[in-house]
Amino acid sequence: MFYGWQTFYQLTGSAAGALIGLLFIVATLTSGQGLSSLSQGARLFTTPTVFHFAMVLMISALALTPVAERRPSDLITVGCAVVGLVYAVGVAIRLGRFPDLTHWSDVWFYGVGPCVGYAGLALAAILASAGMAHAPYALALLLLALLMLAIRNAWDLVTWLAARRLTPGETSANGAARDSSGAD
Repeated sequence: MFYGWQTFYQLTGSAAGALIGLLFIVATLTSGQGLSSLSQGARLFTTPTVFHFAMVLMISALALTPVAERRPSDLITVGCAVVGLVYAVGVAIRLGRFPDLTHWSDVWFYGVGPCVGYAGLALAAILASAGMAHAPYALALLLLALLMLAIRNAWDLVTWLAARRLTPGETSANGAARDSSGAD
């Protein structure tokens, strides 16, 4: 199913892995802010973004796994897409519960977009497993779309977090005042 696609899956998997690492750095740098809406919003958006990067990494790794028969890897890829779909539906529902923390576009980019992407991935993986000629192209396109959506969401998250940094004189949830140097 993935013969000739090694470079593509190495690239997408490497990109997803590197971006997970960068999100961990961002999470570490913003962890001391502690404002209640900031913490709740960060949890609401950070975990799904990391999850989508992890799914791209996992599916890319599965595509590169040397196996005698592709069938088990194909089924695992379908399983990953179904798990991603269920998770994305859950995120979309959670987004609806926090209208004060979300922008109208969040439902589309953090909720609906990933749902469509994972549903398409599941279908493309099933069709590729069945030997459909163009299904690997659809699978690659949808995986790339999911990666690009996660990149967009990571950028949205980082700019949202940066805009809500404490200003000098504010106090964080732990009561620490921010000095003029910007450190708690």
